Amino acid sequence: MRATLLRFAGVERPETPSSVVLPGFAHGEDATRPFVFGATGGGTMIAEGDRKLVRYRSGVTLLTDVRDDPHEQRNLAGDPAHRETERRLDAMMHAETLRSVLTAHADKISGTHDDTPSFSMRGWRRTYPHRAPAG
Repeated sequence: MRATLLRFAGVERPETPSSVVLPGFAHGEDATRPFVFGATGGGTMIAEGDRKLVRYRSGVTLLTDVRDDPHEQRNLAGDPAHRETERRLDAMMHAETLRSVLTAHADKISGTHDDTPSFSMRGWRRTYPHRAPAG
């Protein structure tokens, strides 16, 4: 929706996979996403083309072909013929889950020590804040 509103306002929009102009308002732009990712309290889902992978909180995995099986009754997860698709979608879901979590918590991340040459070297110690002496 954000991309569509920016389009109507005449504002240049940033290129992000999470926001595309709604179909019918694209005016020559490609209004499709490369994939759709979603999360609820029950699990996470990623869909790319006709394939959809769902990982439920219970540990159940569902892989379906929504074109051939629109009611998602045939679970292809674990089927050797679909192993590569399941692996690829699982990797995409993992990456998108991590990206979503990091984006949601960006305001809480205070930096890393990656730029400190001694970080992770033997003897490296974390500097903790301390109270100034009273007085």
